[in-house]
Amino acid sequence: MSRFRLVRARRPVSRPVRRPPTRAIWLLGAGLALLGIVAWIVFGTSVLGVREVAVNGATIVDEGQVRSAAAVPLGTPLARVDTGAVAARVGRLAPVASAEVSRSWPGTLVIHVIERVPAVAVATPAGATPPGIPSAATARSELATLTVAAWTHTTTYQRSLFPTWDTISGTCDTRETVLKRDGTSVVTNSSCAATSGRWYSPYDGATWTAASDLDIDHVVPLKNAWISGAWGWTTSKRESFANDLSDPQLIAVTDNVNQSKGDKSPDAWQPPLTSYRCTYARMWVRVKYVWNLTVTSAEKSTLSGTLSGC
Repeated sequence: MSRFRLVRARRPVSRPVRRPPTRAIWLLGAGLALLGIVAWIVFGTSVLGVREVAVNGATIVDEGQVRSAAAVPLGTPLARVDTGAVAARVGRLAPVASAEVSRSWPGTLVIHVIERVPAVAVATPAGATPPGIPSAATARSELATLTVAAWTHTTTYQRSLFPTWDTISGTCDTRETVLKRDGTSVVTNSSCAATSGRWYSPYDGATWTAASDLDIDHVVPLKNAWISGAWGWTTSKRESFANDLSDPQLIAVTDNVNQSKGDKSPDAWQPPLTSYRCTYARMWVRVKYVWNLTVTSAEKSTLSGTLSGC
């Protein structure tokens, strides 16, 4: 009997080839990418700096003025910009009615300006100008005689120290008299309030048809007069100054332009309309000269520079 036995060969077992889960990998990759985009939007803008301040809608107000008023330095983290505060600052510009501020990826701050459109656009004054405006040569001579001194009594000013408005004629007070003088086709009611008319504001070149859009500006502000010598006047004299219709001290102008001026002197504020700055300087000097008020060195330097170019 043979010692050898027949061994049946085993067939190799075929095993299924495992393929990489391509669909799962693709879904995972897409999810990670989406997560990255969301993370960038949410967290990336917190460190992303402002690269540009874009201004839309500005046709009257200068875009440079808008950016300056916005006061948002380039590089400021976009997410940290207080858009409400920026809109409020820009909204104080003339002739801006309001402003809308938004952020735009990847680093743009967008300011949309809504302007107070004047009722009528004109290039020249539609009405009278204040009386007694001197020539540039006369203003230079008067400026040279003014006493240069620092402000005094800066903490004691009160608006009530300068009574306004006086009754000028009938039921018309000082404000209403100036509105009638500086406007054209002015219609008033029985109490002398202007119900219609047209007024040109030489400070900014705008023309209005509603008296409510106008303030009566004291060319030399009452507080500036106080700290320049009026602190030593009687109340009667201060009242005369505040209601002065004989000199170039009162003028009808756009209300928010007057409010932006406040109590500033020419070294800190001048009319936005550069072509009127010479006239403004001549008016300022005449009022200070007539009322014997002092000027600061910075004030005199600015006025001298303006008058030299008239």
